[in-house]
Amino acid sequence: MMSTAALALLAAAVLAALIAGGIRVRRANRERHAALTRGLREMSDRLDSLARELAEALERVRVEGLRARILESLGGTLDLDEVLVRCAEAAGSLSGVAASAITVEIDGSPHVAAVGVDPSAVGPIVGPPGKEAARAVGLSYHYREGSSAAEQMLSAVAVPVESQHGRLGFLAVFGRDEAPPVAGTDFLTLEAIAGHAGPAIDRAWRTSTSPAPATDILTGLANRQALHETLALEVARAHRAGESLAVCVLDVDNLSEANAHLGQPGADRLLGQIAALLCEPRLPRERVFRCGGDEFAVVLPSAGRIDAEATFARVQASLGRLPRALGFTPSLSAGIAELKPDDDGVSLFERAERALRHAKATRKGKGTAA
Repeated sequence: MMSTAALALLAAAVLAALIAGGIRVRRANRERHAALTRGLREMSDRLDSLARELAEALERVRVEGLRARILESLGGTLDLDEVLVRCAEAAGSLSGVAASAITVEIDGSPHVAAVGVDPSAVGPIVGPPGKEAARAVGLSYHYREGSSAAEQMLSAVAVPVESQHGRLGFLAVFGRDEAPPVAGTDFLTLEAIAGHAGPAIDRAWRTSTSPAPATDILTGLANRQALHETLALEVARAHRAGESLAVCVLDVDNLSEANAHLGQPGADRLLGQIAALLCEPRLPRERVFRCGGDEFAVVLPSAGRIDAEATFARVQASLGRLPRALGFTPSLSAGIAELKPDDDGVSLFERAERALRHAKATRKGKGTAA
């Protein structure tokens, strides 16, 4: 039998082993808990990073979408007063802006458009002297005691409006506190508006002083300017009446090949033949336009994508029946767009042109719908 001392030693050994095992278990538990905590923290950090990236991406999409709508709007009119009003409205739509104004001088004549403030209260804005052009001008205002707080503007930022002929004036936005009304991406958007305002103002001014001819000399069709004027009217009418509207933009494939085979006179005759095919009885001449060297457009009121595709198919088939000359077989590519609820004339036409570019790049001789 074991002695009492031996039993005591054995018990002590067992107890020591149990204690050591417990310590190892607690240490392992602590290590697993620490590893789990680190993993959760890393996962949380990754989720936070993904959330920030998503928020930044959404902000970029918002800003780019806003800029696209603004630039399309500026290109959608040839009326000078409307260009100025659209510039002021676009600037006034930026967050933190209480009012906006654009002041320009063309051929010595001042022009002002404003939103949220009386245009007559907007004086001329000038940049600092010196050779370097200012990127922006900051303004601040102080009012007499007792003046109406509702009409007070405490700060403003103005960016220059320039064209190829030099500085035309400034586009300004106003805020109701002392901080600048725009910063960061909003300031960049304001610069983008001003940057596109100059050419739009130039174009509108040239149109008002020397109107372009309404028809294309070679084909007798209405030209690109007439196309945009017609689209603006037809889109407004379709929206009011709740009706459909489609645009088909057609491009002659490989016109340079036609020039090589037929010569310039022969290529011109081909363009005239295409214009005649487009003006068949089902397509009144006032709905057909030549909007570029080898590009035509057809406006189809009360029609949708399927109608436009059928029109393109008829024209393509008729083109295939033209007499062959020197082995050259002409064909057309087409881009088609159907009116959407948020379309204006510019956005509708640009969607059709994007579809045309896609067709030219991927499947010449075919039509693509936007």
